[in-house]
Amino acid sequence: MMTLEEIAKSNIDKDFAREVLLQAEKRLADLIDAKKAIDTKATALFAAYVTLSTATFGIGSTLLRNVIYSDGAWPFFVAGSFFALGALVFVWAIRPGQFGYLGATPRMWLTEDWSATGGADLAHMLAYTAAYYQERIDMSDASNAARYKLFTLGMAIGLAGAAAFAAALWFAARQV
Repeated sequence: MMTLEEIAKSNIDKDFAREVLLQAEKRLADLIDAKKAIDTKATALFAAYVTLSTATFGIGSTLLRNVIYSDGAWPFFVAGSFFALGALVFVWAIRPGQFGYLGATPRMWLTEDWSATGGADLAHMLAYTAAYYQERIDMSDASNAARYKLFTLGMAIGLAGAAAFAAALWFAARQV
């Protein structure tokens, strides 16, 4: 990737710079859409995990009140704990992070240096914008990778909660 200094010294074709910028915009838009998709899925699973943890804690508490069934309460508390932990992971996955944005602020280009060129440096301006987009793409890519890991961890915790619940019920049934 060319540095800003190399871009300034180069003879860049305007159409080429426009295409590079267009491709950078498409890639950044794709990353922003991926972020939205992760956030939507994590929010939905967060709500499901909160509901599951509340339900399992409630059932466990009800069983615990009844002395006859108190031994059968702990599988519900174990599963509820897994789901509550999974919900916390999803909250962490949807937290605000470092993401790039589409477009450039007018402040970036409406300066005396750029406006004095009369548009003659449009190719360089497009190339500079594409270079700034690369920074935003890298930042967004890293943030999405971290979100994917947290999302996958949250799903794994939910599966572990279901497995722990099934194992605990199986163990409790063997005790009877």
